[in-house]
Amino acid sequence: MPSHVKPYLEDILSGFALIDSTKGNLITLSLTDKMLLVWDVEIKPSDITEIKYELNNRKSLLDQARKTRNFELLTPIYEECPYCPYNYLSGCPYGTKTS
Repeated sequence: MPSHVKPYLEDILSGFALIDSTKGNLITLSLTDKMLLVWDVEIKPSDITEIKYELNNRKSLLDQARKTRNFELLTPIYEECPYCPYNYLSGCPYGTKTS
């Protein structure tokens, strides 16, 4: 699977965990090539348990950071900084860092 699809793969796996599904399709459209690509995605039922555990950990960490107003607990995804609205709106300190 191409590297540009990996972020979407995490999203579809999270969706699998939410609806307790193990099979689905990931569809992308390349605007430059005008190609519609479809991947069949399948995971083991045991993987759903791991994904749910990870999602719950992330949610707990977000809740803790919000309640304590200590956002240093969260790890930024530096690759997304140029596109993050907080970088433009509030001058996020991470916006100037490189990965």
